[in-house]
Amino acid sequence: MSRSLKALLLSGLVFPGLGQFVLKHYFRGLILMALVTASMMLIIVRVVRPVLDVVDKIVAEGGVIDINAALRGAEEATAAMDTGNLNLAFIFMVVCWIAGMVDAYRLGRKMDADAISHNSKDDKLIA
Repeated sequence: MSRSLKALLLSGLVFPGLGQFVLKHYFRGLILMALVTASMMLIIVRVVRPVLDVVDKIVAEGGVIDINAALRGAEEATAAMDTGNLNLAFIFMVVCWIAGMVDAYRLGRKMDADAISHNSKDDKLIA
């Protein structure tokens, strides 16, 4: 398997930046990982906080779960949620993920081409 394909698959299917790590471009990989992780954390915090508020409200009311009250609480929490920042964080994460895939593939292709040209130069020296 070529380096470019391996880096593309790792960055696309496992986690952005992993392909750069395999290609020994550690700083690029670390930056991509940090950006995607920060976006994911923002999304998780924004989604989980209203859920925890509903759970706290249920516990404060005696801990008995009334499904209708839980559904009403969930509706109120999602209605009050600011989805603008959530959408931006998601779009940013997707853009970083795609950029990581493209960058990993591009770096891998360059390394593959360099390896081929290096091998052909060695063959000419031997002949």
